[in-house]
Amino acid sequence: MNREEKRNTILKAATDVFAEAGIHKATLGDVARRAGMAKTSLYYYFKDREDLVNTALHDEQLRFMDMISSVVGQQDTVETKIFALMEAYYHLISHRARWIPREIMVEYRPPSSMVRLDKNHYLPPLKDLIERIMREGVRNGELKPIRDLDLMAWAILASMVGCEYLSIFHERHEWGLDMMRTMVMTFFTGLKKTK
Repeated sequence: MNREEKRNTILKAATDVFAEAGIHKATLGDVARRAGMAKTSLYYYFKDREDLVNTALHDEQLRFMDMISSVVGQQDTVETKIFALMEAYYHLISHRARWIPREIMVEYRPPSSMVRLDKNHYLPPLKDLIERIMREGVRNGELKPIRDLDLMAWAILASMVGCEYLSIFHERHEWGLDMMRTMVMTFFTGLKKTK
């Protein structure tokens, strides 16, 4: 295995261990065992635990954005693109919520605010993708003109976080996607161009 393959093996092991044990309880020893390496070997690839955690999160976020772009690209209408984006986001956050210990979650903050996110690689690109989808809808005549597309994109993203909060903290998991679907229908009822 070359250096890049070993590094990727460690990152995959770290992601799996974080999902199983929680990001705060997982140790470098756990990651090393999962990767089939000695703990000291990890230091050839990452300077410390925080570097490994940040790199694993960053890589997952990049994969998430690639996956979101692919899922959105398979949809035909602006409305289905936005819902596909929300559905993928919901699944990511639901998965990520397992990384957060329950004792921290009792503070009643949305999981997306507790999982360390590289904001330059996650929130702005997600907001920008929403904005591009909305702009496309205005341009192709699916949507009415929108005065402030940037603000609308942030409003949609904020609504996604609200759905996430209700679903996870109020243990309404079965509501998660239904809430997002209802939210999309509500937004688009007002935004769609009437014929």
